[in-house]
Amino acid sequence: QQRLQAQRHPSFEYQPNRTGAGQTATETTNFLNQTALLAEAAKRAQMACVMRDLDGMEL
Repeated sequence: QQRLQAQRHPSFEYQPNRTGAGQTATETTNFLNQTALLAEAAKRAQMACVMRDLDGMEL
């Protein structure tokens, strides 16, 4: 009986070249700015959902 060996997809072995990534202040600042924008958008979306839900409530 012959055993079939599972073959990995080539993309599974992919490792990006991160040499020197994040070593400059510009890269770090850009990353932090994008993160802050994402956090602000998430906060606004959350508040919009809360306001929508509160609008539908009756006391």
